[in-house]
Amino acid sequence: MVNIKIVDLARVVNGSEDASKIDIERLKSVGAEIAESFENTGFVYIKNHGIAEKVIQDAFNTSIKFFDLEDDVKNKVAKGPKFQGYVTAGREKLDQSKFEARESYDVRTLTPEGMFPDKHSPQLRTDITTLCQGFIKLSKILLKCISLALDQKQDFLLEELILLLNIYQPGIRKKFFDKLYTFRSLYYPPINDDMLKTSPKMVRCGEHTDFGLITLLCQDPTGGPEVQTNDKEWIYADYKPGCILVNSGDLLEIISDGRFPATNHRVSVPQDPKLRGMKRQSLAFFVHSDDDVPIEPLSGAESKYKATTSISWAMDKFMRTVGHTYGKIL
Repeated sequence: MVNIKIVDLARVVNGSEDASKIDIERLKSVGAEIAESFENTGFVYIKNHGIAEKVIQDAFNTSIKFFDLEDDVKNKVAKGPKFQGYVTAGREKLDQSKFEARESYDVRTLTPEGMFPDKHSPQLRTDITTLCQGFIKLSKILLKCISLALDQKQDFLLEELILLLNIYQPGIRKKFFDKLYTFRSLYYPPINDDMLKTSPKMVRCGEHTDFGLITLLCQDPTGGPEVQTNDKEWIYADYKPGCILVNSGDLLEIISDGRFPATNHRVSVPQDPKLRGMKRQSLAFFVHSDDDVPIEPLSGAESKYKATTSISWAMDKFMRTVGHTYGKIL
């Protein structure tokens, strides 16, 4: 039975705002553990990650209050040309053959210009901003660990790939983030038998891999995604108290020449009527590289992975999955 490893970050998360002060040997030891789990499953749980549980729960609580609003209220802040806002169930399909019973609030920027439902959900902007600031700080540490696991200098993924982990500062964002989100508050509504009769191929989230480098995911206690192992079996990445689930994305698979696979994952409709009748939430933070960064295997050897750029890869995949649903606004 393949298990997703739990890695303790207490060695490298010390409360310091300056990630450069963390001892490199500690970063290496954490990186080695993350690498082992990525190699086996493409996923890893991290604990003692430095983001307060209250910050996570505040984001969950204010998100569910927004999703509980009437549809006509939520649609007033529908995701549009600036790629920030509410996405109704069924609008996006990662699996084109199925109806995906999933809503989201997508966040591309936290600057004052970024659209939030301030009138009807005044706390959402504050709570998501606070959580994303924690994700940014944590991502910088994780990317140092992963860089060292790739036998590169610790700032390789932060500097040479020009990661926009400061995208929320005015003037720093570039074209890449004019097209793709970086944070999603995800909501899976309750599903009853009548809904399944109407849409027998319903899923909560279709099978897919993530576009970028890594994704950080906070889950609620109602369950977790299913992850496809190397032998093509599906296992549950269950909720683990105090842990954040991290997975490798497409770009990291290419850079690592397949060493860190971008593993297929999905969220199915539970067989248990009680479970599928419950609301489910998750909070996802996607870490990408800048748009014009060359993406190619570090090995430099002949590889099955073709060289590309971050934006070329992301936009191609975006259009092949959900992009067509946005019509003229692309």
